[in-house]
Parts: sequence; C-alpha cells; structure tokens
Amino acid sequence: MASTGISTLLNMLFSSHFRMDAGSFTKGLYAALFKTKHPKANALLVLDTEGLLSIEKPNEEYHKKLTFFAMVRK
Repeated sequence: MASTGISTLLNMLFSSHFRMDAGSFTKGLYAALFKTKHPKANALLVLDTEGLLSIEKPNEEYHKKLTFFAMVRK
C-alpha cells in the first residue's frame, strides 16, 4: 500500500509526527510511543512502515525482516 496516505492517517489519529513530504513515501520504519490510561496497557507503540509487499519495490527478504521487526514484542 505505497503512497496511500497511511502516514497522514496515523498523524491525524495519534497526533504523531511521521514525516510527510509532497510526493514522498515512508522509507524504513518510523515509531512513536504514547502513554495511555488503560489499566492493562500503559503505552501504545504506533509503527509506520514503508509499503510492505508493494509492487514498486519487490524485495521479499527485506519485507520479511521489516515485518518481523514490526511484530516483535517484549
């Protein structure tokens, strides 16, 4: 899902500050950590990754590593 406005949506929903330049796309992975008042979760980690599995950049090994990194949890 490259260049579909996901960074814009995340910035609006979470008041994050992921980089958005005209005509650009996310490169790599950006992360923002937010504190919450939820009793079972004291923080929320929001990740913005570049277009995984996009046809513009077909690199299966890279996508696997980026997906794994995004899914690793404590």
